[in-house]
Order: sequence, then structure tokens, then C-alpha cells
Amino acid sequence: MNETLTRTIAITGGSGLIGSHLLRRLQHGGESLRVLTRTPQPEMLGTKYIVGDLGDPASLGNLVLGATKVVHLAGIAHTSLLTEQCRLRAHAINVDGTQRLLEVAGEAGVERVIVASSAHVYAGQSGVGLTESSLTRGDSVYAEMKLAVEAAAADARSKGLDVVVIRPCITYGPGVRFNLASLMSAIRRGYYFHISGVDPVRSFLSADTAAAAIIHLLATHGVDCTYNIADRDPVHLVEWVNELADRMQVRRPRTLPMGVLRAVVGFLSPVRMMGFPVPLSPESLNKLTTSFSLDVCALARTGFLWPSTSDKILNEMLEASRP
Repeated sequence: MNETLTRTIAITGGSGLIGSHLLRRLQHGGESLRVLTRTPQPEMLGTKYIVGDLGDPASLGNLVLGATKVVHLAGIAHTSLLTEQCRLRAHAINVDGTQRLLEVAGEAGVERVIVASSAHVYAGQSGVGLTESSLTRGDSVYAEMKLAVEAAAADARSKGLDVVVIRPCITYGPGVRFNLASLMSAIRRGYYFHISGVDPVRSFLSADTAAAAIIHLLATHGVDCTYNIADRDPVHLVEWVNELADRMQVRRPRTLPMGVLRAVVGFLSPVRMMGFPVPLSPESLNKLTTSFSLDVCALARTGFLWPSTSDKILNEMLEASRP
């Protein structure tokens, strides 16, 4: 059973892919919002921007002042952890910042906090129909950080704060960066290849679906502690990529034998080790060959209805990515 969201909602990460869609939905719904920002922003009706960051308890105190719900989406992405300095900064924001925000929210009497983790926490980044109870493991620095975020949420929960953790998978929408941006570029330039005899199943997530799920979980009584967030149905990667190519009006990717692609990866490895970007790496080859899909039955049991906007968001993403 849902309650009407009429009270103040505090948000971090409002400028990100999911955050921007969340803000748009909430603003259209007439909600009272407080949004953390690193630089001053012009105020909008119903939206107050708080200048500060996750390292500053004072700005976090201002953010949650009068808020009954908090959505924490801010963080440094896994693709930015290239140096030790980057990793230390990411830990300070992703882990220490989350702990600090949860402490401030608890002290302020916030009713519910939604914290973004990631599907990266699942062991091996592989498997079909993974549930919230599937094995998790810190297979990367980023996964370790997100597991630390989940541990901080559990600690805050033990102290009486209502904290819900969400695990979104790879997310698409206009303005997308990182892996999907690279994928679209590779398709458009003709250096993305299908692998002969391989067609993994993957989960993807529309940014608008993510926003709708967050709003639903903010307002729904009796929710669990952790939820996978993904589109209702996973896709076969070959079919999905071909559809992207068709929508881009470019040639569908060609199919190559696994041995050829492994040879290409080996040839490019020294270039990659020197710090130059390469179109194919062991990590990207693994994603081309490994199934990784999320079970979203727990979210469905809360009464969440997936919005019919995924096709629209996909087209907007492709339009925004045009060179």
C-alpha cells in the first residue's frame, strides 16, 4: 500500500543518469525536494539546492533538515578507479560519505533512506536470475566499496534507521557514459563484434524505470532491505545489440570466432598497459561472453509496475549519442 509523497525528500547524485530522471519525476509530481550539489544551481519551484559534498557534515545536515526521506545516489563510478589516488578519493566519497550521510540522517530522524549499491557486488559478475540472496563478493575495488556501503546500511539499520539498499545493473538513458557509451561508439564505428556460438543473457535498466522504482520504494510500507533493480525481462545480447545497430541505421556487427578475438585482446594488452584506451580488453571480452541477469521478483512483490517508457528512453539515448 502506497502513501502519497507530500513531504520533503533529500537527494544526492541528482545530476547523474538515474538522479536526473528521479528529479524530473518528483518535480512533475510537485514534491518538495532538497538536492545536494557541488556548485550553485538556480532554484526551481519546490526544489532547494544545497551546496556541499559528502565530506562535509554541515552541508549534509542542511540537506536532511526537515526531510522525511533521503535518496543517496551520489558516488564515483567503477570506470574511474584508474590510480591509487582515484581509489582513495572514491573510497572517501562512496564509503565514508555514505556512512556520514547515514549518521546525519539518523540524527535528524529521517523516516527512510534509499542507498544505491550495485549489481557489481554479485560474485563473478555472472549467473542467470540472480536473487538478492545470491553470493556476493568483492571481486574488484568497486565491488568491495559497494559491499562496504551495504555494510554501513546494515549497521544504520541495526541502530533503528529504515534503510533500503538497491542494486541497479547497467543503466541506459540519454547522457549515458562509460560502458554503454563505449558500446554505442563501437557499434557505430564497426569495431564491435559478436562471437560465434555465444549469446549471453544480460539485464539492463532504463533510467526512468530506476527512478520509478525508487519513488515506489520510498512510499511503500513493509519493504525488504535489499532489491535488485532492472528492466522486467533480461535480453539476449546479440539481439539487443543488433536492435541498437538497426536504430542507429548502421550495419549490424559481424561475427568472429572466439580465437580471433582472444588474439586481438592479447595484441592490444601492451597498449592498454601503457594507459591508452583500447576497443577490446579482457574485461569487455568477458562481458561479451558471460550471462549476467537479475531476478526482480522481490521488487514485483511490492506491487511495483514497470513503466512503459523503456523504448522511449532507449531512443532518447541513441539520439543524444549521435556524433
